[in-house]
Amino acid sequence: MRVVVDNPTNPSPDFRRAFEDSTTRLTECLALLDAIDAGHLLEEMPEGAAAVRHQCALSLIAILDRELRTVVAQQMELLDPSGRR
Repeated sequence: MRVVVDNPTNPSPDFRRAFEDSTTRLTECLALLDAIDAGHLLEEMPEGAAAVRHQCALSLIAILDRELRTVVAQQMELLDPSGRR
């Protein structure tokens, strides 16, 4: 998705809508990660060689979770600098 901003201090309604949509989609991704965690879907450690791949997947998911939460927080701050949501 590409949206051109005419005036960075007063973005067009199309840009704001696209930005809000992307924030919503990122928030939905975080909800999926939360559901995986809440459902304990990755707690059981497989045996053998699969254990290494499982641990790698857990590490990657943790990194993805951290980065998504950072991006969403930054986007929310840009949407509403006053902190009201």
